Amino acid sequence: MVSTAETSKPTALLSSVSVKRQAMRPPKRFIPDMEHSRELVGASVPPMPPPSPLSKPEQFDPLTDLLGKELVDFLDPNYVTKDDEEEPGYADEVRCTQDIDFLGVKIYIPQYSPGCFFEDVQLMLFLLHFLIAFRPLSLAPPQPCHTFGGCLFDRTMCSFTHPPEVPIPNYFMRVRVGYSHFARARVAPGTTSVLETATNMLEPHTVFFDALEWQSGTRLIGCCSDRTGARQCPFATPVEAGVLLWQSASFDCPAYTVKVSDTTSSFGSNSKRVVFWLKLAVGGCVEGMA
Repeated sequence: MVSTAETSKPTALLSSVSVKRQAMRPPKRFIPDMEHSRELVGASVPPMPPPSPLSKPEQFDPLTDLLGKELVDFLDPNYVTKDDEEEPGYADEVRCTQDIDFLGVKIYIPQYSPGCFFEDVQLMLFLLHFLIAFRPLSLAPPQPCHTFGGCLFDRTMCSFTHPPEVPIPNYFMRVRVGYSHFARARVAPGTTSVLETATNMLEPHTVFFDALEWQSGTRLIGCCSDRTGARQCPFATPVEAGVLLWQSASFDCPAYTVKVSDTTSSFGSNSKRVVFWLKLAVGGCVEGMA
């Protein structure tokens, strides 16, 4: 019999086996030669062009970059637009007629102006002839722009007029830039331009507007007149020129206001006319005028 101590001893076969250890090495990476790499890079990636030279100072025009070429051209007094060539009468429609009261009826007397269409003057004379002869008048006079959303100065100046003391060169004119319409005034230093419209505000209203002052020394004043002729001006822009962008503002008119006016004054010392652009929006009956 064999004892337990003898069976627990390891056999000689286990000690005779040798174990060889080897270190693990990462696989080798394939690195192509330089000539082959140049051929691949040159075929797929073109060489970068040299840097372009800096623009000349006379070619740098930040005003055109900011406002666009169309608006800058319109602000040039010597620039003639296609609208001026094709529609010469739209900007001067306010000066083509003069309204008077004849036997309680408001009629329009034609007066000659270089910007009026000759056909318009003929038509007004024809209508005036039938009105004086007490014959039926089939065509009604133009109505004020009291429509919801406003007229946007698309074809005329609507019900806007200029007081008699405003010189004709200072009149607000309807201009177009792209698909947008504006009222523009060129005001000489020391003079003013007034654009007003009649209304009937039975309740307090708010007048909204956007304005663009092109040069320092220009000021916009918003006023409201009541039935007694009293006038108050709750809004005025600073004389100093601000940012050359459309500025939005508003002012409140009290109840029973019958006239809203915007006065543009030029306090500049130079002889150049100041360009002033205006977009109007009167809350209530007259709303959304641009």
